[in-house]
Amino acid sequence: AADLTVSHRSDDGFGRDVLSGAKLAIFKETAVRSKVLLEPTDNLTVTLAGDYAETSDNSAQVVKVLNGNTSAAGAIIPPGRRDFALSLVPINDFKSFGGSITGELDLGGIMLRSLTAQRGVRQHALTDNDRTQLNTGFSELRIRQDTFSQEVTLASDGSGPLSWIVGGFYFRDIAKTPLFRLNGNPFITSEIDTYSVAGFSEVTYQLTDKLSILGGIRYSYEHKDFDAFRTTGRVADESKGWGAWTPRASIRYKPTDETSVYFTYSEGFKSGAYLATVVPAASVNPEYIKSYEAGLKFARGPNYFNLAGYYYDYTDLQVSIFQPGAAILRNAASARIYGIEAEGMATFSDAFNLRAGIAYNNSKYSSFPDAVILVPRPTGGNLQMNGDATGNRLVRSPKFTANATANIMVPTGDDGLLTFTGAASYNSGFFWNVSNRLKQPEYLILNGSISWKSDSTPLSVSLWGRNLTNKTYGVFVTDTTAADAISYGRPRSFGVALGFDF
Repeated sequence: AADLTVSHRSDDGFGRDVLSGAKLAIFKETAVRSKVLLEPTDNLTVTLAGDYAETSDNSAQVVKVLNGNTSAAGAIIPPGRRDFALSLVPINDFKSFGGSITGELDLGGIMLRSLTAQRGVRQHALTDNDRTQLNTGFSELRIRQDTFSQEVTLASDGSGPLSWIVGGFYFRDIAKTPLFRLNGNPFITSEIDTYSVAGFSEVTYQLTDKLSILGGIRYSYEHKDFDAFRTTGRVADESKGWGAWTPRASIRYKPTDETSVYFTYSEGFKSGAYLATVVPAASVNPEYIKSYEAGLKFARGPNYFNLAGYYYDYTDLQVSIFQPGAAILRNAASARIYGIEAEGMATFSDAFNLRAGIAYNNSKYSSFPDAVILVPRPTGGNLQMNGDATGNRLVRSPKFTANATANIMVPTGDDGLLTFTGAASYNSGFFWNVSNRLKQPEYLILNGSISWKSDSTPLSVSLWGRNLTNKTYGVFVTDTTAADAISYGRPRSFGVALGFDF
């Protein structure tokens, strides 16, 4: 068996440079992917997968000065939120490609599975760092990244009260920055070579027909080598490794065949890191989390309802700080997050269904006494200093979010189906930086589509509209010593999608 998917998406962009007239925030993507399934014997399956994509999307780099805060004297700041005045047309082009081989061998009650994968990414970016028409700051970056991974697992078939899985994982990533220029001048070239190994196991035991317990453990080790060069010679030759044991335990009770309640405790580990464009080469420490979660799940046919409450305790949380031309990674001392979320789907008839979700999230830095904080200067731009962010909310962490999607299906003719879809997404707002100085206000996004498909033809047609109320909201905001800057989300847009199945 085999499949093949080819897709192309493009638009004219939603921004305009008021000085040159150039269109900005243009998106173009062409992609192809395929899978081939082989069954050479009754107990062996092999799946081959591959994909390739070329994407050009500079919307996150089409930014403008926010609230007039810039140190660039004489900067032109157009009043229109879709109007910009830049010294160049930003570039963000990348190619991504990869393939995998998955083999599954049934050994009679035990399944042996192997997953081998290779991925590559090539990126070229050109960014106007001062966000203005003044040619005072820009950066150019090229990235070449190649990743290989191998996972092997043995697992029981789930028959009987005891089920288990045991496995091993290997990961190798070579990330090169062969070009990084600031203001047209070579700044740094670097390479980060990462390898990681892990072993894991998990066991589930059915104590009764209604009660089961689960226990698991994983050991992960990751090692990084960092080399960097400037025109004066080598400026970094660093090497470091980190390892951690991370357990998981859970208990689940099923009062009925359709309902279950559970409690889970787990720990997580995110290794330390170097940043390819930052020297001296000080690494950040690993990030650790202890997670507690309790919930309820209900499912009956197409209808379901899930409810969960959680508490996360972070140690050495990794936080990004943006600077002109680069980002700096720092450790916050600790943070805690707790909340509750619910989601569900109700099918009222063959012609109407509704999906909805809502979440409350409370997140704060429980200890962050040496945070990097940027304070506006009277003359424009920001002064970098250290301050106490303890008690501040985590970045990009809204207190409330909600979403709902409704579908109405109307038969047409003998075998056609017309589907009307409406979707709403609400965000209560959040902060962009650890000092909580820059805030994204609350916003509501409405999308909709009308689709037609018939069993008698391979063609499908969909008319869609996004951000129907033309809401203005930020998708990327930074505060640097040079300026506060914002990149806006896409405005109201309409389009058509054609599909052809064969």
